[in-house]
Amino acid sequence: MTKRLDIPQMSHAIPVTYVNKKQHLELGKSYDISTDDIIFRETVKVIDEKSKKTLAVFLKNVIVDEKLIKAGRNLTTFKGVSQRRADASGERRMIEPKSGRKKLVQLGVSAPSVMLGYEASDNYHPCRMTALTRKHREHFDNDTISLVQHVSKLFEEYCPDEYVKQKQFILECNEEMILTDTVFTSLTVNMTWRTSLHVDKGDFRSGLGNLCCFKYGDYTGGEIMMPNYAIAFDLQEGDVLFMDVHEPHCNNKLEGEGRVSLICYAREQIKIRCKEAKKEDILNPISYVKRQKRPKGPCVACGATETVEWRYTRDDKCLCNPCGLRYRNNNYVIVPPRSSQKK
Repeated sequence: MTKRLDIPQMSHAIPVTYVNKKQHLELGKSYDISTDDIIFRETVKVIDEKSKKTLAVFLKNVIVDEKLIKAGRNLTTFKGVSQRRADASGERRMIEPKSGRKKLVQLGVSAPSVMLGYEASDNYHPCRMTALTRKHREHFDNDTISLVQHVSKLFEEYCPDEYVKQKQFILECNEEMILTDTVFTSLTVNMTWRTSLHVDKGDFRSGLGNLCCFKYGDYTGGEIMMPNYAIAFDLQEGDVLFMDVHEPHCNNKLEGEGRVSLICYAREQIKIRCKEAKKEDILNPISYVKRQKRPKGPCVACGATETVEWRYTRDDKCLCNPCGLRYRNNNYVIVPPRSSQKK
């Protein structure tokens, strides 16, 4: 049965401002708002005058339900740190991963940023619900998801063109990895963190990213900046900012503690890598400890006893790295190497 995609219509007229790119600043650096910057404090749609693409849709006071505000403040439940935000953290480091892969990985310093929902990273079990989501599953399903659904509805109402593109993308993803009644697969939660200039990577490129923040303490500053355009958005509790997150952006200096930010998005790798992932594997990924206890050869496809990395079939049969890659690229069917086939 073909899925039908309804095209929404924007029901509100929003003031429009056109801006031009003025400079190309270096990623990974911090920038402050200057006296020449335009700071938006009211609802507005910002468009690049040359390309005509939407840079941002800023909505004031669109989260007013007390339950949703409480859900936003309670995002502090998911407190944690990450080293995966290289440019945003202001420092890049190249390391060799523990998995034995020769490809170096770029990391940053530890930052108060965590990922929720679903992930498709190159890990021991790439297609999975994140650990923090599993740990606080009841809170996530009964509290957080209501806020995410509200953001998705605002996206549909105020950014219909981008919403339709993202909705179509979501319909092509594994339905087990879509956040209920939304066009998102994943969330990022940041705790009182000033990001350096960066672009978001891995999320759906034809949509718009979004950001909302909530106050659980006292802080000032932290405006969302797009310094190459000399513009900034004074994002406060109750506001939502939809923006082109593939344009460099950062935060103005932040003083004090007490801001938690929520970003909702769709991961492109989930569509690419996780189409065949099963629900039980997504919700209960094999732990690192269990994987370490798995057999280390011989390969059931070619008989190899040594390899840079052991891989496994869905029923835990052992494959060397080349045979494991062939297994994945051939719809999870074991394919012997050509040399074996000739024999």
